[in-house]
Amino acid sequence: MKWLVRLILTSIVSIGIAMFLSFLPQLEIDSSKVAEEVFRLSGQYSLSDGNIVDFMQRLPLRLTIRKVDLSHSILSVDLSVSGEAGHADVYHDLYVLAGSGLLETRNVEQVMVRVLDTNAQGSGSGQLLIAMDARKESMRSGLPLPGKFDPDTAEQYLRQHAILTYTQNWKNKYPA
Repeated sequence: MKWLVRLILTSIVSIGIAMFLSFLPQLEIDSSKVAEEVFRLSGQYSLSDGNIVDFMQRLPLRLTIRKVDLSHSILSVDLSVSGEAGHADVYHDLYVLAGSGLLETRNVEQVMVRVLDTNAQGSGSGQLLIAMDARKESMRSGLPLPGKFDPDTAEQYLRQHAILTYTQNWKNKYPA
């Protein structure tokens, strides 16, 4: 009878240890988020080839990233519109890239973004819809936080502080 009690007790302890170990990855993720918040709040940082993937991954972009290039002080990004992405999604991503790329980094002076329509007929790599050229000297530090995103405010802000180039494909896809 003692061996049955020992077997049950050992099984319960083993299950408890297994459950505890299964929660460890979650604890590591939560602590890394806290560390990321602390470092992000500490100010601007230098963007490099070594941390550009982490930088782009943390951005809440709605469109698909096709290409990213960091050359000297210019961050170039190609995005693709797929499915039923609306113009609000495009302005959201342009706004986030301009704000994060210029205001959260020390060494990026210019953000250039191209948005391509990969659903367009007859285009192997996509047709250009809109291009943005945003420069640090044009952006103001009063950029509203992306968490409080409003498509109309973002569009107006980008039109005032960045160079937006619209193509006929944009006008056809998103008529005013």
